[in-house]
Amino acid sequence: ADFRARSARPEDGGALAVVTLILCTRGRRIGVDRLDTRQQVYDLLQDRLKVDGTSLLGAELLWSPGSGGLTEFAVKERFPEMHALL
Repeated sequence: ADFRARSARPEDGGALAVVTLILCTRGRRIGVDRLDTRQQVYDLLQDRLKVDGTSLLGAELLWSPGSGGLTEFAVKERFPEMHALL
């Protein structure tokens, strides 16, 4: 997958970041085992926006790398399960 072609902007120098959102909630949420399209990601995030304050037990946002950016090669090496969205 060519992540850079889908996200490159002249000002970012081709740097990429991987962001993981972890939510702990009460109640059932839509579950997925794979996200292949931008629409699937959008739908999943829309579902997560419905979590109200009484249902949210905890949240964590993981950002890799902590500073700077990753090359496309580094993303593929560190996160082999990832693929570009259609």
